[in-house]
Amino acid sequence: MGPTTYWNLDLLNTATAHQGRGAGTLILKWMIERAASTKVEETGETGVKCFLEATKMGKPLYEKMGFVTKRYISLKGSDYGADADAELSVMIRPAERRGVVNGV
Repeated sequence: MGPTTYWNLDLLNTATAHQGRGAGTLILKWMIERAASTKVEETGETGVKCFLEATKMGKPLYEKMGFVTKRYISLKGSDYGADADAELSVMIRPAERRGVVNGV
């Protein structure tokens, strides 16, 4: 079995004053739609997984959008010049199969 093709959401932040208005959901829907329409050259299939690392604050939104936690990463704040430690959830969303967009 060859390498897995996936979409990775690197960073998604919403200004505090604008949280809860649906901006994050719109961006995630766009990403999921693009991933569902991505053609995998090796197999000819369309639809790839989505991958991200979520903070505790963002995790509920990602779960609502179908992402599932696969493992956790603990970060020691002092290693990165921060005061507090952090735990990230490594999350995956299964591939959806749809039509191809722009031949991608």
